[in-house]
Amino acid sequence: FWALVDEISTDDPLPSTQAPPVAYFEASIPGCDAPYRLTLQDLSAGASEVSWRFGDGSPSLTGTTVSHTFSTPGPFTVELRVTNAFGADTASRFVNFRCPTDYASFFAGKLSLIPWEGERVALLTEKGSYNPTSVAGLLTNLDSAYSFYADLTGAHPSPASRFNQKLTIARVPTSCGAGCGYLGATGIEILGYFFDFVYGVYDKTGRDHHILYYELGRNFWFYSSQLHFGPYSSAATGFAIHSQFGALRRAGQTDPQKINGYA
Repeated sequence: FWALVDEISTDDPLPSTQAPPVAYFEASIPGCDAPYRLTLQDLSAGASEVSWRFGDGSPSLTGTTVSHTFSTPGPFTVELRVTNAFGADTASRFVNFRCPTDYASFFAGKLSLIPWEGERVALLTEKGSYNPTSVAGLLTNLDSAYSFYADLTGAHPSPASRFNQKLTIARVPTSCGAGCGYLGATGIEILGYFFDFVYGVYDKTGRDHHILYYELGRNFWFYSSQLHFGPYSSAATGFAIHSQFGALRRAGQTDPQKINGYA
């Protein structure tokens, strides 16, 4: 199994005498299946009081070693706050109990990837330090784009690549290009380096890169046979290029000067 416990702060030096504490903790996850139980150990320097928050709305706890059971697999942000007579410090980590799922990639064989689920779309990634808040925001936008294409075409893609009945966008080591999507069926792949670029733009700026919306448009292209085009005609490309702008607007990207993350 894989369960993510990713440190996002801090990297401070040890405190001197009569200095604020330095927060640090270790986390132990026995597995990625329910019950989603996490054990935390405070290893802070110079702390006299310790408080834990779990990011799921539950009450905070005190103590140098605590355990907490989550009701869902996450992701969550767990925070440790320590204080002494001279100040306070915090340390936070992402916690994700999601089990890897087998993914049959287009060109790279079977991969083991971590699912992040929206309402209509699921992102599949390798282990990595993805901010849960940013991933959730990206999925919300992609769900909105899916709804745009469904409204535009009056149809849904045929099932090809899905996770829990949701269209998949997978981070992969190799595919047919930087982005690759089925025509008229569910399934999109983004090369790893480019996926991380697209994610990084959204994480830092809140701006969406068009490639996800373009490939999503290809999943909603159903018209080659009716128009007597070949399956890979320029008509499908033109549809995806044109429609991606409507999908981006539905996702809240209303400024055409900010598409692709550039002002």
